[in-house]
Amino acid sequence: MKNWTRQTSEALTTSVLFAPAILSEAAFEGFLAASLIKGTRAMSQQSWAGSIFRTTWIPFAVRLGVAFFSGVVLHDYFPKAVSLADILWKG
Repeated sequence: MKNWTRQTSEALTTSVLFAPAILSEAAFEGFLAASLIKGTRAMSQQSWAGSIFRTTWIPFAVRLGVAFFSGVVLHDYFPKAVSLADILWKG
């Protein structure tokens, strides 16, 4: 029973420590995925793969470009940062 309690407390501690980094990464992935939702509503039934690509590549490319440019600029200001959480909470 002691071993289980120790493992649980270690897992909880690890989760709390890494929560800001995990949350920022999840928010970034959600931001990129959001660019696909509007385009998937306009897809046709026949060639659904081509239809998805045609309707979503522009919004996805724009958001990816903004994310890339932001990353380059933020890297210049915060060269030691590994994730967005490092920039937001450590400055």
